[in-house]
Amino acid sequence: MWYDWYNMVKTSLLFLLECAPMVIFYVASYQYNFITSTIIYVCATIAVVAAMLLYQKRLPALSLIFGFFVIVSGILTFFGDNPDIIIFSDTVYFFLGAAVLYRSHRWPKPLLERLFGQSFDLLPAGWRRLTWYWFGIFLVAGISNEVVRHTMTPEWWIGFQFWRSLIIITLAFCLFPVCRQCCNSETTNHWGVRIAR
Repeated sequence: MWYDWYNMVKTSLLFLLECAPMVIFYVASYQYNFITSTIIYVCATIAVVAAMLLYQKRLPALSLIFGFFVIVSGILTFFGDNPDIIIFSDTVYFFLGAAVLYRSHRWPKPLLERLFGQSFDLLPAGWRRLTWYWFGIFLVAGISNEVVRHTMTPEWWIGFQFWRSLIIITLAFCLFPVCRQCCNSETTNHWGVRIAR
């Protein structure tokens, strides 16, 4: 039992580490202009990606994709001196994610099972529920990002991005009851996390 809790805590800490660049971006925006804050955001993202690679010897696919979006769009924002680039990249990220999740519900193994099947063992109905849940989150996040991009200032968007991310993180933790209901009891603990053999 203690090993399961240890794994849960370790996974949660790694997840919070991935959120560090966003927090740094938010704090930097109170001290610097948008472009300077963006460069700080990019540097923090590179540092976290490097730290995770050194610690885990690999990088989760979602972390790699998100890091790629932040680094590339951040550099383009700096050289183009255009805040809209990194803001719009968020829209592309969320809409692309929603499209792939929608398409993957027809695959023999949905995208989430391919990404997280090594850590969680859920029944097919559980993976389908998670797929639709995250499809909705990504779709709403993309739409809201576009609304803010067209109606608010870039500085306001930084705060929006920060609080939106906190909401998404909260919603992610709310999925544990779904995992508990739909887990394979023979291979997992009561939260759906695979038991170490």
